[in-house]
Amino acid sequence: MKAGDAVRGVIIRTDLDSYLDLRALSGYTSLSRRTLQALVNDAHDPLPSYRVGGKVLVRRSECDAWLARRRNRKPLALARLAAADAEALLKVRPRSSPPLDKPTRPAYDQDASARDGLAKRTEKEGA
Repeated sequence: MKAGDAVRGVIIRTDLDSYLDLRALSGYTSLSRRTLQALVNDAHDPLPSYRVGGKVLVRRSECDAWLARRRNRKPLALARLAAADAEALLKVRPRSSPPLDKPTRPAYDQDASARDGLAKRTEKEGA
């Protein structure tokens, strides 16, 4: 190759930190354009954006950082807490099932218990 020869077919792109309009950002984040517009205009924690003319542009890296700040960690923390509680309960009181050949006791019947108590009291009074 000689000096001054043109190289053909080489395309250099740097999409590492590109600017996306709301339509492209919608495809990137799977959020609607209307939702993204509301997030850009949010008073408490707006999505970082740039207005060029009438177009709203968002840098991909800033969007990723903004989304990372808003990551919901509560369900994971609650799941870990529940797992730790369940493990602690199993250590304190191991779960055992009744033998299959023994019938289980029926549920507590309040009416029958009240009748039995009344019958016992009347027997004591009558005796």
